[in-house]
Amino acid sequence: AVLDNVLAPGFLTHVQRMGGILKDRLDVLAGQHPGLFAEARGLGLILGLKCLAEEQMLALVELAREEGLLLVPASFNVARVLPPLIVEAAHIEEAMEKLEAACAKVR
Repeated sequence: AVLDNVLAPGFLTHVQRMGGILKDRLDVLAGQHPGLFAEARGLGLILGLKCLAEEQMLALVELAREEGLLLVPASFNVARVLPPLIVEAAHIEEAMEKLEAACAKVR
């Protein structure tokens, strides 16, 4: 059943489009918080925000969870963003609002 969905016409195009939207939004967010992030990085829908310090990343993960958004710690200073492959643009917008609120609390 999973392969039927993944191989359906347009599915991977949608994933690529959503990954591009999310990466663009994370790039902007990283630029707005130069004291917190070194960069946004990743490919497709496996993306991360590289924080300047591990303590910042840990705080961001905790504060994002309090906002209702799950991030995954990766490496020693990367907060990984892993939305499902079926994510929609409205979900990305909602996640970015929560992530922006968490960033404001880290500082």
